[in-house]
Amino acid sequence: MNHIAADQTYPRTKQEAMLDIKHAVLVHRLNERFFNRLDAVLGGIGMAGGSAAVVGLLGGSTNIAAVAGAILATLSIIERTVVAARKAEIHRQGAETFAALEVRAQSLQLEEIDAELASTKVRFPDGLEGMGWVAYNRNLRSAGLLSSVVPMNRWQRLLDACV
Repeated sequence: MNHIAADQTYPRTKQEAMLDIKHAVLVHRLNERFFNRLDAVLGGIGMAGGSAAVVGLLGGSTNIAAVAGAILATLSIIERTVVAARKAEIHRQGAETFAALEVRAQSLQLEEIDAELASTKVRFPDGLEGMGWVAYNRNLRSAGLLSSVVPMNRWQRLLDACV
């Protein structure tokens, strides 16, 4: 996600490059947090569904057991498709890699920072669509650049609330 304006008329600065690195760290941390929470929610639903199935079978209620079985089957498909724990781990690695770059970047020239930033970005997924804008606004706020914060749509505000 590149937030540099296409019509930018001044040369890029090292401060902007550092903000881009901080943005990448934050994007990955927020995605890691989201996927860890999603994994926990799916696990909780799985435990509740499994318990309901056992209670239904032991209590002789085939309806409860059938509904719980359907919930567990659906949950299994979602877990196999999303693989939230694995995505959280990938984003944790991304955050650590960009954080290490942030430390090294203090002693690098702008061109070197941009080259390392570009080569590091291709190694990790972008994450959820919309999370980049959440990170963008949080990054700007933390840098005191409140006038540059952009409005977010409902999806982005929901993600912001979840992380």
